[in-house]
Amino acid sequence: MEKSWHILVTRSRFEKKCDHILNMQGFDTYLPLFKEYVQWSDRKKWVEKPLFPGYLFVYFSPKQRDHILFTEGVAKIIKFENIDYKIDKSIIDGIKEYLSIEQKPQLISTLNIQLGDNVLIKKGPFKGMQGVLTQIKGKSKVLIIIEAIGQAFVFELMGNDIEKI
Repeated sequence: MEKSWHILVTRSRFEKKCDHILNMQGFDTYLPLFKEYVQWSDRKKWVEKPLFPGYLFVYFSPKQRDHILFTEGVAKIIKFENIDYKIDKSIIDGIKEYLSIEQKPQLISTLNIQLGDNVLIKKGPFKGMQGVLTQIKGKSKVLIIIEAIGQAFVFELMGNDIEKI
């Protein structure tokens, strides 16, 4: 049977561990990470965090399913209508491209967009997808919920990448 990309749900804060274990077992995985500057009471540090907390993308065949499920930290495989959901490689590639793009911000106040507005993504790897504006971060970044892969995921985009529908 043919291999395909699937989405795993991991135990809380277990994404990196599952990624490491599955890689050591020879599976192709993708754990999208972003860097965030975190300040604790005693120090500041850049930390890599999962873009989708609790989720991991894994490339495997149906006969490898049970092995995946019994891997430490794996809670379940995302299903749609009781069948393991297969995610298209173009979504994986889009996420990789999204994480690699450096952008110059445009002020949100000049876009006439408000929380709860339906928006269209007009640039980048998610061009053409629609979502809902859920949060404005600072003066130029927004959080958008996109329902593209059977689950609602939040993406951080620059304000100039969206337009109100």
